[in-house]
Amino acid sequence: AVIEQDKVGGRCLNYACIPAKAVLRVADVLAEVRDADEFGIEVGEPTIDYAAISARREKVVSTLTGGVSSLLKKNGIDLIEGEGTLRGGGTIEVGGGELAARTIVLATGSVKQPIPGARFGGRVIGTEEAWALPALPSTLAVVGAGASGAEIASAYARLGVEVLLFEALDRVLPAEDADISALVERGLRKQGIAIHTST
Repeated sequence: AVIEQDKVGGRCLNYACIPAKAVLRVADVLAEVRDADEFGIEVGEPTIDYAAISARREKVVSTLTGGVSSLLKKNGIDLIEGEGTLRGGGTIEVGGGELAARTIVLATGSVKQPIPGARFGGRVIGTEEAWALPALPSTLAVVGAGASGAEIASAYARLGVEVLLFEALDRVLPAEDADISALVERGLRKQGIAIHTST
């Protein structure tokens, strides 16, 4: 059995990785259309239908979530909606009942980390909310230039949003080799992103 308190597939499938890839793909296609003249194809400036982009993102997520649910069902794995509580002796309490198991795997997922001096909510959002914006903003400040922050900045800049990218350390992608950081920073700046490091 699988116990899930939110949506099957977890954070990556529903809120982070897959929605990110769906929006990034749109940004990739838009960039290719804008550069079509390099291939001898003349097109006018494309228009963005953000409602359609959001609907496509949701369809991609829904399709994959449905696929996970189908795989669980096909393989005889019960999906129990709720929050499980370990009770010892190989038992878990969920939904007012108890389940017994010889082996219990805890896949607790992750939670967003707070930003010192800021609270999530309103205009301060996390990665999950960034990939599900209800409308394209005119400007977007992204705090953190690691992989997720760089992806968010790149996607929205290519969709026409004015993006400012802030990093506390001295370069973007600070966990990567300096050569990679420099290459990615050049690409981000070429997309029109204003990068502020050591801030």
